[in-house]
Amino acid sequence: RTMGEDTKNSLMRCTVANLRERCTAAGLDTSGIKADLVARLLGEAKAAPTKEATEDAAPVVAEDPVTANDADGNDHDEGNAVSMASDAAPLNASSSMDVDDAFLAHVRANPSDSAALERLARLARAAPIPAARAMFDALTDACPRSSLLWQWYIDAELTRNASGEPDDDAIRGLFGKCLIPCPSALLWRKYCAYMASTHDITSEEGVATMKSVYEYSVDVVGEDADAADVWLEYCGFLRRAPATLIVADVKPEQAESARDVVVRRCYQRAIMVPLNKLDVVYKEYEAFENEKNKALARALLQDLAPKLLLTRTALGKRKKAYEGVVVGAVCVNPAQPGADASASIVCAGFNKGACRGCPRTHECAFCGATSHGAHECSSKQYALLAKDPKACASQWAAIIDMEKSNPQKLEGANPGEPSPQLFNRVKHAYELAGLSLGETPEFWIEYAHWHDSEGRTDDAAEVLQRARDALPYCALLTFAVADLEESRGNAEACKAIYESVLDDYESATAEAIERGEDVTSMPQDAVLMYCEYVRACRRVEDQTSSRKAFMRARKQPGCRWEIYATAAMLEWQYDKSDKPARNIFELGLKHFLTSPQYVERYAEFLTGINDVANARVLFERALEESPSHEVWNLFIAFERAHGTYETIVKAESRRNAAFGATDVKVNLLNALLGRHTVMDLRPATSEYCDYYASLGAVVPLRRAETAHVSYATLRSERLARAAVVAAIPPPIAPSGAPRAGKKAPPAPPSGMKKLPGALGKFFATLPGPVAFAKFPPPRVEAVLDALQATDLSEGAIEGYLAAMGYKGGEKRKAIELIDDPALAASRSAASAKPPVKDVFRARQSKMQRAQAEYQ
Repeated sequence: RTMGEDTKNSLMRCTVANLRERCTAAGLDTSGIKADLVARLLGEAKAAPTKEATEDAAPVVAEDPVTANDADGNDHDEGNAVSMASDAAPLNASSSMDVDDAFLAHVRANPSDSAALERLARLARAAPIPAARAMFDALTDACPRSSLLWQWYIDAELTRNASGEPDDDAIRGLFGKCLIPCPSALLWRKYCAYMASTHDITSEEGVATMKSVYEYSVDVVGEDADAADVWLEYCGFLRRAPATLIVADVKPEQAESARDVVVRRCYQRAIMVPLNKLDVVYKEYEAFENEKNKALARALLQDLAPKLLLTRTALGKRKKAYEGVVVGAVCVNPAQPGADASASIVCAGFNKGACRGCPRTHECAFCGATSHGAHECSSKQYALLAKDPKACASQWAAIIDMEKSNPQKLEGANPGEPSPQLFNRVKHAYELAGLSLGETPEFWIEYAHWHDSEGRTDDAAEVLQRARDALPYCALLTFAVADLEESRGNAEACKAIYESVLDDYESATAEAIERGEDVTSMPQDAVLMYCEYVRACRRVEDQTSSRKAFMRARKQPGCRWEIYATAAMLEWQYDKSDKPARNIFELGLKHFLTSPQYVERYAEFLTGINDVANARVLFERALEESPSHEVWNLFIAFERAHGTYETIVKAESRRNAAFGATDVKVNLLNALLGRHTVMDLRPATSEYCDYYASLGAVVPLRRAETAHVSYATLRSERLARAAVVAAIPPPIAPSGAPRAGKKAPPAPPSGMKKLPGALGKFFATLPGPVAFAKFPPPRVEAVLDALQATDLSEGAIEGYLAAMGYKGGEKRKAIELIDDPALAASRSAASAKPPVKDVFRARQSKMQRAQAEYQ
C-alpha cells in the first residue's frame, strides 16, 4: 500500500515503533508521541512523496490480536457464542432493508420483547458497519449490561467496517461505555488486545499505559474463570517489555532480577485462581522458573503444590456450577412493555405450532428460520437470550452459593479475618450474574443484602443506587435504599431519596398542567411515595418534619384519601393526641366523604378512641351524601359491634328498604347470620351454610377462609383463566361448509318480523342455515310460488303418484320416492331390512284382529 492510501485510522493502528521506522525512511523527525508521528506522516503523504520512499516505509501489519482465535480454545459457552459473530456473513443490500425504522422503534418502545430482540440481534450480527450501528445501538439501549452484545458490536467495528479500516474513535467510545458495566473477562481481553495493538511497549509511555491497563484488568476480572488469557498476556507483556521500564525504581543492573520477581508474583497470583486454562498457566510458569534457575524452580514449585491442589479442587466445582451457563445472556424485564409477547412483532403462536394465520413475522425464535417454529428447531438455543429466565436465575444462585462456600479454603492475612480474595470472587460472581439478571429487582436487593450483612453498608448503598439507575421505575428499590440509609442513621440521605422521586413527579405534573392536560387523580405509586415520605419523616426526625411533608403532599393536584389517613393516624400513633388526628380526618372529609374506604378509616379511629357517638354521626353523614352498598355494610357492621338490638334492627331495615330487598326469608337469614357471627364462629354448620347460600343469603367468611386469598392465588387464578381462554380454538366452519369460492347462504333480512303463535315456535325449532351449507341456498319465494301454482286436488295427487310409479295397495315411505343412488344403496343394505320378528308389527296386527272380532 502507498503512503497516499493511508488514512489516519490505519496509521493509528500501527505501533509507535513502526511509525518511527516509517518516519525515518521518509526523512521525518521521530521524536514525540504517537499522534505527532501520525501527523507528520499524513503531512508527508499530502506532499506526494516519491515512490521509493513510500515503498521503503510500508509497514508489515501483523495479525490483529483482538480478533485472533485462541490457540488453546475456550471452555466457556460465552466464548463459543462470541465466536459465532465472526463467522457471520455480511448482510447484502436487499436483506439490510428488512430492518426499517418501524422495527427499531418497536424494539425501543418494547425493550422486553424477547422475540424482537433476538431477531434484531441476528440481523445486526450479519450486517456490516455502519449499517449495523443503528441495530446495535437499539440493542444495547435495551440490554446495556449484556457482554455478549458489546462483544458482537466491537467485533463488527473491528472486522466488518465497509470502509475497510476500523474506526478507532468509535471503538474507544464503545469500550468506554461497556467496560465498567460489563466485567466479563472475554470483553476485557478484547480491550487489552486492542490497547496492545495501538501502543508501543518499547517506549516508556507505552509500557506505563499497558502496565496500568493490565493491572486494572486483572483487578476487575482476574477472578473470572475465563481470565486465563488476560493473565497470560499480562505475564508475556512483563517478560517482553524492557526491564528498566517495568521496574523503574531500581538500579539498571538490578532491573532484570527485579523484573523476574514481578513476573513470578504475577504467575503465582494467576495460579491461585481456578481458571479454565489453569494447566496452561502452570506449565508456562514452570517453564519460566526452569529457565531462570532449576534448583530454585524445584523448591518454589514444591511449595506451590498444596495451593495448586486446592485450586484444582475449586476449579472442578466451578466448572460443574458453570455448566450450561452463558455469561451475558439476556433475561428481559418481566414488568417492561413487550414482556408478555402480546405486542410482539414475531408470532408466538408460530413458534408453538398453533398459529392459524396472522400478519406478524413468522420466524423461529431460536435460529430465525421461516420454515419451522421453535417447537421444531434442532438448536433449541438462543444467541442472545437466556432460554429460561427462571432456570438462569437458579443457575446463578447456585454459582454464588458455590463461591460463598469457599471451596479453595481461602483465608485472610490473620486467623479469623475474611479473605480479600474470597470477597473479590463472590463479588465478581454477583457482577457476572447481574449481566443476565440486572433487569430483575430481586437480584439487586439480594446483592445489596450480602454487602449489608457483612457490614459493608457503603457498598450496599452503591449497589442499590446502580439498581435504581437500571430500573428507575421500580418503587421497591427506592424503598430499599431509603431503608438502608435509615438503618445507618442518615436522616438527610433518607429524606433526599424520597424527595428526589417526588421532585421528579411534581415537575412532570406541572409540565402536564402547562400543556393543558387534566390531572385529577394522583397515580398509585406517587400516593404511596408521599405516604412513605410522611412516615419516614416522622421516624427519622420529628412531628414538625412529618407535618411539613403532609402539607407538601396535600397541595398536589389529585391528592387522595390515603395521604390524609396516613398523616392522621401518625398523629395518634406517635403522640397519642386525638385532636390533631381528628382535625386532619375532618379536613379530608371535605373531599372524600363519598369514599367508603376513607369513612371506614375515620370510623375505626373514632371507635378506637371510644367516640362511638361521633362514629355514628359520621356514618349518617356518609349515607346522606353517598348511600352505597359499602357504606351501608360498614354502618351495619358498626351497629352490630357497638349498638343495641333496636339500632341494629333499624339499620338493617333501612338498608333493605334502600335497596328494595323484599325477600323476607333472605333478609331474616342475612340478619341472623350477621348478628350472631363471632370471629370465626358461625351460627350454622357447613351444610346449613351451603343451603342458606343456595337461597341467596350472605354467609360471613371466616378469617381462615379469607387468609387463603393472597395475591399469588389471585394471580394463579387469573393466569389459569387466561390460559383457558387462549386454549379455546377459533370457530371452525363445519365439514359441510362451502369452500373458498362458493357463496355461503344469504343471511336473513335484518328487518324481518317475528312470526306469530305456533308458526313462530315451529320456525324457531328449525336448524339454522349452517346445517344446510352443503346444499344450494333455498329460494323461498320460488318454493312458495310453486306451491301456489300446484293443483293439490285428489285427482291431481293420484296423477302425480301414478307418474312416480305408485301402485294402489302399496305403501311406500316418502324417502323411497326420492331417486338417489346413495339412498338406494342404503336401502338395500342389510341394516335397512326389517327384523325377522318385528314386535311392533305383530302388536298392530293383533289389535286389528281384535277390532274386527268386536265389530
